[in-house]
Amino acid sequence: MEKKETAPLVDLQPGDILLSFSTHTLGWKHGHAGLVLNEKEVLECTSLGKNSRIVNTNHWRKYSNYIVLRVKGVNREIQEQVVNYAREYLLDMPYRLLAGVFGTKARDVSERHFGLQCAYLVWYAWKSAGYDLDSDGGRLVTAKDIACSDLLEVVQIYGI
Repeated sequence: MEKKETAPLVDLQPGDILLSFSTHTLGWKHGHAGLVLNEKEVLECTSLGKNSRIVNTNHWRKYSNYIVLRVKGVNREIQEQVVNYAREYLLDMPYRLLAGVFGTKARDVSERHFGLQCAYLVWYAWKSAGYDLDSDGGRLVTAKDIACSDLLEVVQIYGI
């Protein structure tokens, strides 16, 4: 049985961040994150064995909860810079559960074992423009770390 769509999403802007806390693995409720490219596309890392890819934003309306966040005080030029960087360097990258944990946190995308997980993808894209959205500064970037960032403002909340 397919899940029904929830409330409509707000008018999304490039660089907006979508978070859900309804996803879990082996009992760990880690959540999920995606980077909005435009009103119809989100760049995501979904699971082991799959490369980062673009999905339709309406996919997010099937989650039981979600938050739309936006970096405070940035103009459209910076938003587009982040999105263009993500399209060029973070699309079709391998999923790595422990992305950023070993070696340098912000590894170079050209390194042999570079990879992403969902929250790290969002963090890395914004870090490329000088915005560190990891609220606790730890090695592992999680959806919660991003949700707690002082650099973000809430645009929409559903089901939380």
